[in-house]
Amino acid sequence: MILLSLYGLIIVAAICLFFFFAKTSVKLTCFAIDFVAVFIYTIYLLHGPVSSKISSGNMIYFWDVLFGFALVVVYGFLMLLLTIYLPKVSKIINFVIVYFGVWIGICLATDFITSLFSIFNSNIVATYRLQFLNNDLANDVFYYVLFFFVSIPVWKKRMDYLVGEQS
Repeated sequence: MILLSLYGLIIVAAICLFFFFAKTSVKLTCFAIDFVAVFIYTIYLLHGPVSSKISSGNMIYFWDVLFGFALVVVYGFLMLLLTIYLPKVSKIINFVIVYFGVWIGICLATDFITSLFSIFNSNIVATYRLQFLNNDLANDVFYYVLFFFVSIPVWKKRMDYLVGEQS
């Protein structure tokens, strides 16, 4: 009986951990996809030419992460300056960033949910896009409109955060 309850507890903990990772990654892609991209591209671009030249062994990865965080801070500072001095341009740029972030976030959330459902039901195939309409073009347009409408509150929240009106 104890083994069975322990097994059930492990299953519940695994599902909770799965939902935590799913929720965190979707929020991260929706609100901060540009910061994640700056971090990843910095590591990718500076690994060979810079990090491997100034260090060796596993310390190369330390420098990669350090440069990544430093560039994320610089990028965040530049975004704040853009928001302060060119607010209209900042709103447009941030909406485009949020739109792509929501695009990736919705596809990621759909993939997480369908892959979880596919574990329990073998008839469901894990996919990042659901087919809402029979016509593929109409389905694409539906998704673009959905991304647009979901992007609006995310964009407003991001702009409030950049302006300094966190709630």
